[in-house]
Amino acid sequence: MLPLFQQDAYPYVFAAAFVLDTRGFCPAARMNLIDSFSKDVRLSDEDLRAALISAVETCGARLPESFLGRLQRNVHVYREKAEQWLNGGLWVLKDRDLGDRTDFDRDGPRILFAFGKTPKAEARRVAVLNSRKPVRITPEERWPKVTGHLARKACEEGFDLVSSHDNLPYDLVTHVGNQSGAHVWVVCPDGSPFRLAEGSRPKSGLTYCGGLFNSERTTFVSPLPPCSKRFHREMAALRDRCVGNLAHEIRVAEIRAKGNMEAVGRRALERGKPVCVFVPGRFDASTGGNRNLLKTADGRNVRHIEWKRIRNSEKAPRAGLVTKVRASRLAEPVLVHYTRRCHGPWPGQPLQDYLEDVLGGAEDIEHTAFQTLLRILREGRIRAGRRLIRGSVDTVSFTECEPGEIRRLIRWHSALVRWSFEPYGIVFPKALLEEMGAVSVLYGDERTYEELDETQKFRFQYLDPGRTDWSREKEWRHKGDVMFSDVPKGRLRIVAPSDEEAAVIWRESGIEPWAEIERRR
Repeated sequence: MLPLFQQDAYPYVFAAAFVLDTRGFCPAARMNLIDSFSKDVRLSDEDLRAALISAVETCGARLPESFLGRLQRNVHVYREKAEQWLNGGLWVLKDRDLGDRTDFDRDGPRILFAFGKTPKAEARRVAVLNSRKPVRITPEERWPKVTGHLARKACEEGFDLVSSHDNLPYDLVTHVGNQSGAHVWVVCPDGSPFRLAEGSRPKSGLTYCGGLFNSERTTFVSPLPPCSKRFHREMAALRDRCVGNLAHEIRVAEIRAKGNMEAVGRRALERGKPVCVFVPGRFDASTGGNRNLLKTADGRNVRHIEWKRIRNSEKAPRAGLVTKVRASRLAEPVLVHYTRRCHGPWPGQPLQDYLEDVLGGAEDIEHTAFQTLLRILREGRIRAGRRLIRGSVDTVSFTECEPGEIRRLIRWHSALVRWSFEPYGIVFPKALLEEMGAVSVLYGDERTYEELDETQKFRFQYLDPGRTDWSREKEWRHKGDVMFSDVPKGRLRIVAPSDEEAAVIWRESGIEPWAEIERRR
C-alpha cells in the first residue's frame, strides 16, 4: 500500500466523512462507498455532490431520495470534517489498483486511513497471528512465549511489525516491537486515527494501552471512521484482514482451524506472501489452523518454524506440610471484602509490566482470587473500581455476610464471566470502616435513585424483587481506595478455604484466619 499526497487523499477523506453520516450501513457497505469514490474528483461542492451520487450508484447502495437529498445538502459539513482530519494529521494509504472488485469483501479495504509517523517506503512488515485466546492465562501457557519469540525474531531481522490493540495477542506483539525499537503499525477497529486527528482522546483500547505506543515509531491505521458498537464482530474480522493485507510476511503462532486467522494465512499464500508456521510437538484445537496451513501441498511458500519450549525453572516454593494456623473471630460486627480473579493487569499496574509477566510466564500471572488477596495485604490497600456502579464512581464493596452465609449466594454470572463471590477475603470491624466513610447500599427503584443527593448516588443499587434482588448481599460501599496499612493486625482477619493458603498469609502478614462457627449436629 502506498501513501497518497494530501490532494490525492482528499476525495477519500471526504468520502469517510460522508459514510460517517450513513447510519445503519454495515462496514462492508461503508468500505464499498469509500472505494467507489472517484479519485479524480474536483473540490467544488457541485463536483463533490456528483461524485457522491456516482459512488452510491457504483457500489449499488439503495438510498431513499429524501436521505440522498439530505446527504447532498450536507456536502459542506463533510468538507469541513475532511479538512479538520487532514489538517490534524490524517493521511491515506491506497492499495495498488487490482482492477477486479469481485474479491473486495474477502480482501478487505483498498483504502486505509492513518495517523502518526510515516515509515520508510522500503520497510518490510511482518504480522504475527494468533486466534482469540481465553482470558485466563497460566504460567505454563505456550502461545505468549511463541508469540514473543516470533515477534522478536522479526525485529532482529529488521522488519516492521503489524499489530492492533485492546487484544492481548496483538498487545504482546506491539509491546515486543516497542521494546525492540521497531516501527509498529497498529490497526484500529474503532476508528482511532480519526479521533486522534481531531485532537480527541480515543474512547477505548488506546486509553487502555496507555504508554504502550512510541509516537516516533507508531502508525495508527483504520479502514473506517468510528462505527456503531453493534458492528464489533464485523470490525474485528476486518481488523484481522487489514493486518494480513499490510504485512509482507505472515508468521503464525497458534491459530484455530477454519477461523479468521487461517483465512488470513491462506489469502497471504494466494498473494504469494511468505507464511511461516509454528510447528508444535502435538497439534490440538488451538493449533488446528497451523496444521491446515502446513498441509498446503501445492508448492506455495510455507515455512516451518521449530521452537523449543523453555520451562520456567524459578518456581515459587510450595508451602509444604504446615501446622494449622489458629483461627479466631472478632468480638464485634464485621464487614468482609471478598476478592476475585483479576483478568488482565492488576488495578494500577502498567500494561507494559503485565505484558512482560505474560511473555515471561510469571508465577502469579493467573491473578487468582488468592493472589489478589495477597496483593491487597502487601499493599495495605484495596483499590477502588467503578464497574457496575451507576455514575461510574470509584468504590470498594463490602458485605455483612460472613463466609458461611455468602456460600449460599455464590452463583456463576455468565454475562460477567465470573462467580458472584469467591472464598477469599479480608474481614474488618464494621465500626472501623464506618469511621473511614463506608456506608450501606441503598436498594430501590429508579425513583429512589432520582431522589438521592448527588453525593449519595454511588450508594444506589437497583432492586426489582420480581427479577433482580441483590439485597441479600447486604452490601456496603466506600468511596475511593481503602487504606489499611496502619490498622493493627489483631483487628483484621482473612478468609481462605485451605489451611495451606491460610498459613502462607499468616507467615507473610501475621493476620489470623477467620474461624467459622461449627454447626451443631
